[in-house]
Amino acid sequence: MDRYVWRPDFFGSVLFLVSSALAVRAVSDGRLGQVRWSSLPWRIAWLNMLGSVLFMASALSSYVLPDSNQVVNTRVAVAGTLLGAVCFLVGAALMFPAWRQAVGSKPATHSDRSP
Repeated sequence: MDRYVWRPDFFGSVLFLVSSALAVRAVSDGRLGQVRWSSLPWRIAWLNMLGSVLFMASALSSYVLPDSNQVVNTRVAVAGTLLGAVCFLVGAALMFPAWRQAVGSKPATHSDRSP
């Protein structure tokens, strides 16, 4: 029964990690080792990566050991979920300034102007 809960959590965490890796790759321009604190998309992508890593830690820690029927580590499971969610929330909140930067940097077109 426990595998029905744990496996989707684990596989979902793998997919979060893959999507975060794609996002980091997209904003890194092929230079993964380069820290670009001034780049808002870079910070958002890495916050999402951290959240994904924390979700994976939570998934792995929530595995139920067959011999004892005990969770590997309840504290890590709960903390990983909470802190991972905080990372995703902060990343989402940073999307507003990133959106404003992107919209503000576009030149006005004829259809953007009021009559």
